Amino acid sequence: TTVLPRFGKARVLVADDSAVNREVACEALSRLGVAAETVNDGREAYEAVIARPYDLVLMAGSMPDLDGFEATRLIRAHEAETGRAPTPVVALTAH
Repeated sequence: TTVLPRFGKARVLVADDSAVNREVACEALSRLGVAAETVNDGREAYEAVIARPYDLVLMAGSMPDLDGFEATRLIRAHEAETGRAPTPVVALTAH
């Protein structure tokens, strides 16, 4: 059997408007020992990242209201204004 690395202390945020996609991402992350937090859209993702640091954000690109691309631009602008280190953001798509 393959032993997967464990990242139990990693703070990961999954942002997707699809409950199924959030569940799939969280299940995959749980195999690495990560208990991810989830949000339903880009605005919630932006607010979460501004409120507390994450080691990684998995962000859907296409979401209603504020999509993942615009949310990431807002996150980057906030980081630049505050001098905060950039949060790694990985774009997700179900397409």
